[in-house]
Amino acid sequence: MMVRYLIPLAVLGLASCTRTEPQDTAASNGALDGPYESYHPNGQLWSRGSYSNGFLSGPYEEYYENGQLWTKGSWAAGLLDGPFERYSASGELEARGSYTRGEQCGEWTEDGGPVSYPPCPHG
Repeated sequence: MMVRYLIPLAVLGLASCTRTEPQDTAASNGALDGPYESYHPNGQLWSRGSYSNGFLSGPYEEYYENGQLWTKGSWAAGLLDGPFERYSASGELEARGSYTRGEQCGEWTEDGGPVSYPPCPHG
């Protein structure tokens, strides 16, 4: 079983992209809060999501430099949580499954084959 750790490139703060900071740049505690976008050097969208109290929260997408969708998922309190998909630069589905609190769970399709992880908790 292969485990992949996926960290959005925007979270790593890579210097080769430009960003639009969250619109409400400070929550009451000074943390990032609001929508977020970053761009490849060629101007193509790199990532899009939202922060809530300093953590990625809600739908999140990352794109290749050619504009093709790379990953699509959802975050809760800074952890992947919910359905997740990953695509190749040519648009082929590479992985599909679910996360719960940052852990892969349930039935996945990875690199064309089925992979099983511990069941996703309900609720």
